[in-house]
Amino acid sequence: MTASKKTPKSAPETPAKNSPLAVTFGEQARRENLVPPEKGFGGRIKEARLRKDNDLTIEALSRLCKMVDPIGQGIAQPTIVRYEKGEVLPGAREIRVLCNALDVSADWLLFGKERVGVIDMGMALDALSRMLTKQLTEEGAYRTRKGDMVRELELIEARKPQPRK
Repeated sequence: MTASKKTPKSAPETPAKNSPLAVTFGEQARRENLVPPEKGFGGRIKEARLRKDNDLTIEALSRLCKMVDPIGQGIAQPTIVRYEKGEVLPGAREIRVLCNALDVSADWLLFGKERVGVIDMGMALDALSRMLTKQLTEEGAYRTRKGDMVRELELIEARKPQPRK
């Protein structure tokens, strides 16, 4: 029997600079022109604000934010303008308030797409609202443009011009 030579363990090889393994995420993003999700945040706020079912001015969105904010603070008009321009990014409370006011999910507002297979409380309540609306309209109890009467009332209230102080 001959003894086999064992090679000593050496440090793992580092990939060559031109190797695909050497590409970092930042380099890959630059090569593929990937835009980080936060760069499109302002555009998504504006898109949701101007959607046909919302059709809100910045002033109306600010009032709606104050109405849906549990602490009643809302978001000021200049701040919303800065969000839409991409000058600043909102914090967690502002994202929650914007999602409630614009009737969008945080996933869509933050990343521009919905997570598949995830149902949150808002989606479940929306489905329940549609189901009840369908049942009530078939019975002729009421007719509404949208299934969510509370949302309609909030939009109507937010669109009303407010007197200047």
